[in-house]
Amino acid sequence: MKDFFHNNLVHAREKAGLTQEQLAERLGVSRWVIGSLEVGRTNLFNKNIPGIARALEMTEEELLCGVPAETFLLDEMTRSERERALIDDYERRLADLQKQNADLQKQKEEYARLVQMLKDSLNAVNDTLQYMMGQSREEQ
Repeated sequence: MKDFFHNNLVHAREKAGLTQEQLAERLGVSRWVIGSLEVGRTNLFNKNIPGIARALEMTEEELLCGVPAETFLLDEMTRSERERALIDDYERRLADLQKQNADLQKQKEEYARLVQMLKDSLNAVNDTLQYMMGQSREEQ
């Protein structure tokens, strides 16, 4: 299976101006070993990886991953910083939503109080109307 490493190996070898045979000669292996690595027939746990990296004047990390180890560490720090920023943003939004929820709860309670006052007023008006209608009937 050809993946980043295999493509990177071909690119790095060509960038160094070497043929598969020339790289193989530097390493003391057959051209078949280099060809197998480049097409993905050989796995990454190949004993020749350190030698290939030295022959191409790059680190093993650069050969395997395209970037030096320091970059991974910086990327990891950046990833951690991004995670912290996302967590902070989530916590801020959660706090905002909790405040909005509390405000809505207060409004709901206020509306319920107002509705009850209106019901009480309507009941009082209804009671007054019933009383007045009863008085009116008695007078007739």
